[in-house]
This record gives sequence, structure tokens and C-alpha cells, in this order.
Amino acid sequence: MAITKASASGLAGSKFKDASAGTTKIAALPDAPTLGTVTVSAVTATIPFTASSRGGIATNFTATSDPEGFTASSATSPITMSGLTNNTNYTFTVKASNGSGNGPSTAASNSVLAFKPAPSTVSYLVVGGGGAPRENAGGGGGGGAGTQTSETQAVSAGTSYSISIAGGGSFPSGSGGSSSAFGVTAGGGGTGTNSNGGNGGPSGSPQNRSGGGGSNDPGNSIFNGGGGAGAGANGSGGTGGSGNQYKSTYYAGGGGGGSFNYYGPPSAGGGGAGGGGGGGGVGQLSFATYSGGGASPGGANTGGGGGGGYGQANNVDQRPGKPGGSGVVIIRYNNSNADLASISGGLTYTKTTSGSDTVYTFTAGSGNVSW
Repeated sequence: MAITKASASGLAGSKFKDASAGTTKIAALPDAPTLGTVTVSAVTATIPFTASSRGGIATNFTATSDPEGFTASSATSPITMSGLTNNTNYTFTVKASNGSGNGPSTAASNSVLAFKPAPSTVSYLVVGGGGAPRENAGGGGGGGAGTQTSETQAVSAGTSYSISIAGGGSFPSGSGGSSSAFGVTAGGGGTGTNSNGGNGGPSGSPQNRSGGGGSNDPGNSIFNGGGGAGAGANGSGGTGGSGNQYKSTYYAGGGGGGSFNYYGPPSAGGGGAGGGGGGGGVGQLSFATYSGGGASPGGANTGGGGGGGYGQANNVDQRPGKPGGSGVVIIRYNNSNADLASISGGLTYTKTTSGSDTVYTFTAGSGNVSW
């Protein structure tokens, strides 16, 4: 059987059999399309073209970028190519294809610059490290960290901004460290002050001890989680104070108070909303010890206070408190703007999207960022 190439005028498909002639015809390759003027919006190019009336009938068209060789395809004009590298000049070629293969590519298009500008303002959250409770006998939960927020932080391309994320306080009696970004500092959970969260209850006799909450200063966007109450004799541990909301998520909750009950099982307090750890406790009846649940630490990267514990006077069957949660720094801005161009100094982070926002979450380390 003879094999021949179909002409453009005789093409009925990419391949067909001519029964009368006893031959199988193979479709001709399509000629190169004609390119229109390429345009770009941020890092997405629009590549218009007109299919050629010569050669085989095309079923698909593929654009290729120069540099980087990105490709995108479409059966109709235009072709849209997203994800170009910011601040890079590109040209594009297009080739048509059908069942017989690829036709020739066009000459290079006009040059376009893929460019996303740096944001002019960003939103941020800065959270210090949560405080740990004091010694076992005190029972009070650790304080939630201080937090700072802004929805209108001005930034500019090429400027370096320092970021530092603090760890939580260690048990016993450890205050959380301070986190910082954009020149502001959020104090760690510790003894209540204007810029720090509350500490846990004092050491010593647990009678009516409570965690002290830090004072708030809403005018400066400084907020602080309170510590949970410690149990008095035969009492229940207090619930940790709620933390503060940023974009519908709570941070810097106070740790729950520990519990001791001379006459029965203990009733420890829960952690406050925002990563506060729950308290632990012990109980006894006629000196037969009830095993109480252990305390839990403040949540990682929430600035939550550690749960308060409890220890009997004779140090039998202690339920020690737990450390505070580490801090966090979050930066958000509209995703029509450029990604961070530089992140240095060993910062640990993730980059995600939320609706129309780009979100950077820094969870450990210290360093600098810039657009």
C-alpha cells in the first residue's frame, strides 16, 4: 500500500484511507501561526495569534518563553502563560500541531517585562513567647505573650526589615522571650506589665493563688493574654484567659491553673483560647493519692502560656507545669504584589495564600527580609 501526504485542499482529517486509490493519506503539518502583540499583567502573559490558512489543520497551539522555556497551550487564541519570574524580560514563540506532529515555530514576539511591584503597605502580627508557670505548689498557669498588630505598615522595595521570633518560657518560672518585626516588639509572657502577658500564680501555698494578666494598651495595638488561676486548697484550677484575635485566629491565651483537691479527684483549668496549655493536678482522700491529669504546654507559635501544675507539700505525685509556647511573626499583603525578594539569617518560614493575600509565617530564628 502506498503512503502519500495529503494536500491542504484534500485534507479531511489527520489520517484517513482512500479506498478507491488504495492509499492511506497522512495530514500535512500545520504552518506557523501569525503572532499578535504580546501583553503582560504582573507575571502573566497573554499571547494572541492567528492560525495559518496553509498547511494542515492545527488542533493545538503551544507558546514557549525565552528565557526559561516555560510553555502553555490552547486550542484557540490567545494563550495565557502564568507564573513568570518577576522583573524578567521575555519573548515568546508559538507553534501549531496536529495528529501528524508539530509545525514550525513563529519568529520571536515583542519583548515584555514581567513585573509585580513591591507592596506599599502590609498587615502584620507579632507574638512573643508564652510564659511558663511558677513552681509546682503555686498552680497558676503561665501568662499569654504580648502581641502587636498593624494593618497599615508602610514598606518599600530594597529596604531591609529585621524579624526575630522568641521561644516560650521554660518551666519553672521562665518568662517567654520577645519577638519583633518592623521596629516593634511584643513581650513574652511574664509578670504583667504594659507590654507583657501575665505570669502564673506565685509559688508557695496555693491558697487562692491566681495568674496575673498583663494590662492592655489597645491604642498602640498591644494586647496580652492572662494567666490562669491556680487552685486553692480543695479547689479547681482557673481557666486561662483568652488571647487575642488576628484574622479570626486566637493567639497568646493564658495557661490553665493547676488543681489540688484534698478530698477527691482534682479539677484543673483549661487553657485559654489562643494556645494556652491546660493545667494539671493531683488529689487525695485519706492520703490515698488520686492520679490527676498532667499539664500541657502552650501551643507552638501561638505565644500561649504553659499549663500550671501542682505538687504536694511532701513532693509525692507531683504534676509539674509546662513551658510556654513559642512566638510567631505573620506578614500578609495582596498577592498582586511581589513576593519577598530576600529572606536571610536562618529564618524558618512558610509561604501560603489566603483568599487574595500572600501570607508569610515566620516560626523561628532571626534575620532580615526585603522586597
